[in-house]
Amino acid sequence: MEPENPGNPEEPDTGKVYIGIAPIIENMQEQRAVVENWKEGHCLGVTAAGDVNIPFTFDGRRWKAGKQVEVTAEQKVSAYYPYNVQYTDMTAIPVDITTQEDYMYGEGGVSVEKPSAVLVMKHALSLVRILIKKNDYTGDGRVDAVTFGGVRLSASMDVTSGKLLPTGQPGEYKAGGNYTLDDASPVYVEAILMPVGTAEGITVNVHVDGRDFTYALPPTHVWNPGMIYTYTLNMKSGYNCEVDVDHVPMDEEYWSTFGKTDRIVMRDCGTDRIYIWPNYTFYGYDTYTGEGKVWGFFLRYRNRGGGEDFAGQARFVLMDGDRIVEQYQPFDIKCGNGAWDGYCKYCYVQAVPGTYRLAVLFKKNGESTWFKPYGYDQNSNDGEWMYEVRPATDMPALRMITLENQKCNTFLAYPVPDNDWFNIVYTLSNKSRKAMKGTVKVVWEREFKLESNSYRPSDKKENKIDDYEWRDELGSCTVDIAAGVRFWKGIVSCKFPIQRANPRDPVSGVGYCTPIAHLYYREEGSCEWKLLRCDTEYLFNRNYPGSESAKMDEAFNYLGIIPQSW
Repeated sequence: MEPENPGNPEEPDTGKVYIGIAPIIENMQEQRAVVENWKEGHCLGVTAAGDVNIPFTFDGRRWKAGKQVEVTAEQKVSAYYPYNVQYTDMTAIPVDITTQEDYMYGEGGVSVEKPSAVLVMKHALSLVRILIKKNDYTGDGRVDAVTFGGVRLSASMDVTSGKLLPTGQPGEYKAGGNYTLDDASPVYVEAILMPVGTAEGITVNVHVDGRDFTYALPPTHVWNPGMIYTYTLNMKSGYNCEVDVDHVPMDEEYWSTFGKTDRIVMRDCGTDRIYIWPNYTFYGYDTYTGEGKVWGFFLRYRNRGGGEDFAGQARFVLMDGDRIVEQYQPFDIKCGNGAWDGYCKYCYVQAVPGTYRLAVLFKKNGESTWFKPYGYDQNSNDGEWMYEVRPATDMPALRMITLENQKCNTFLAYPVPDNDWFNIVYTLSNKSRKAMKGTVKVVWEREFKLESNSYRPSDKKENKIDDYEWRDELGSCTVDIAAGVRFWKGIVSCKFPIQRANPRDPVSGVGYCTPIAHLYYREEGSCEWKLLRCDTEYLFNRNYPGSESAKMDEAFNYLGIIPQSW
């Protein structure tokens, strides 16, 4: 908006040229700004040369200067909004989020020939909007408060650059409330907030129907100045609550002796050449005494004495040097001569805490002696089979993880949107029945490390395309579980923060080592994230009516997911 006369028309014409302004509001991207157009009474603080914080007030038609400043040469002009008569340092204008003012800044220039400074006023802050959808939520949907947590409430602003220097500690800001959810007439709760380079630690708490629901923003989210960010939160029925789960407590007396007391007699492998490498490592590295653990292996078999296939049994043992520390139940396996196969088994770990080597022993049908593999395959080595058995813990475990409205299993990888939100549903197992309060996050990971929760170094192949490692956080949520709760069903909204390419073979185009989604838990007051390991108790059910492979799909703690574009 151009003023009719940049000077003050009430002053007599002295032949001198005075500074005037023509401020223009730069549009916020995506949606409207809090201040879209200048209105009567709006006032800017203008600085030119030695004249600091001159008020310029809009009367509905033109901008009137609170003080006449003569223009005698070219000079820079800076301005800020909203005006405060007390400000003297234009490099440190106080910013107070609780006022919800749309702080702006701008620069321009004047000369004797052009005494009216065209100021493009830029928004220094971000506008964050929250839309809550009721969906199939069966409650009344009465929202009492929507509160941002972990946000900066004050800062100082340099009017020449708009740079903000936060002051004080992060706190809470109540943005709105006192309305009822209605998807036909949605309410957007808005807050003007400080820009952030990472949203780590920022939460949105919604108090609805007397209960608190908290959403933790992903650390990868960024709020830039002058931008609007809209978050859609979906109310769901049947989540974030206690649930009944088909559960069969493990018979600890039985599993403390089964497969653990028979005498193992060893022989040389002879002509039975078995080579092994790790399998099912995505159940995770963490191992605790006093609970079950799933281990797995691949094997390749070759009988150098003839063409017969291998049929017999395998078993896991924990070794300290050449000494067997703990042995586990045998299970049947088969493998063709010259072929390969893969197996896994749940084992009840009772070993004294310490670091051990996991080993696999084999026995042929009709024999009573066991033998070790002839060696490792795929460049595996002893280091990949070392596990630390940790002391017993009462930390929660994971009974199930799946995509919303979909039954998943331990074998397939499931396509999800590349650039849109999807939900992961989980069931926490709280065996100790203690009160729990903390944060759960989803990590999509693909690593080749000795103590990785996804893959071992020997899994990595040569000459593949886009064969990278990563640990991307897809989403997080808080949990607050009362004492006495055994199983808890929750949901996490997820989205890929980075678009990854599919690691694949250059000839066939087939992908390999699918990235795995795991859940990690951080107890309130702690800075340590721990893998939510698998609650294996149900796997020890001796009366399960189905097959062993079907039973493995009843309890697992990982999920193979891939972008739909793959």
